[in-house]
Amino acid sequence: AETESHLEERLKGAQTTIAEVESEIATIEVDIQKTETEIAKMVDSIATLGDTQRQLVILELYKDQIEKRCRKAKKDVKFFEENDDCPTCSQEITPELQKTKQKEKEDLIARLTLGIQKLEPKLVAISTSITAMQQTEATINVHRSVIVDKDSSKKAKREYIGKLQAEIDAVDTKKENRSHGEEKLLGFHKDLVQL
Repeated sequence: AETESHLEERLKGAQTTIAEVESEIATIEVDIQKTETEIAKMVDSIATLGDTQRQLVILELYKDQIEKRCRKAKKDVKFFEENDDCPTCSQEITPELQKTKQKEKEDLIARLTLGIQKLEPKLVAISTSITAMQQTEATINVHRSVIVDKDSSKKAKREYIGKLQAEIDAVDTKKENRSHGEEKLLGFHKDLVQL
């Protein structure tokens, strides 16, 4: 049988533990709230990820088309350098026409090359932006995982508080039973004394 002081000690220990666990839960809730706020800010910062990725694809296609036109112009330059006669119709290609066409194609190559050079920094900037957004997206996923873990911890702590509360109730019941038993004993003692 437990003594009254032992029951009181168990009761105080359980109450102290409940207070500590409730404090831990409050801290977890604050941490979750802070993390959710951070996530909201990060979500805003990556809102344009899809649009930015599409923009990159479009610019890369544009660059590919420019490079393709540049390769064709280089082939044309080579053609006019190496051929004096048209391979299709066998007509003579005059030196004057050769020079004119070569100059036209070289000017085109220069313009296309300049266009590619201007496009490159934009592609790099967009790629860098996408990488940063993807890293932010990964961080968001980590934060969400942390929130799930903290919610699980909070739930486990609430269950623990429930068990401690059940123990407190059991101690209170024992104390009531003991008190009630003592009252009966006093009543029996009075009855015995009267006899």
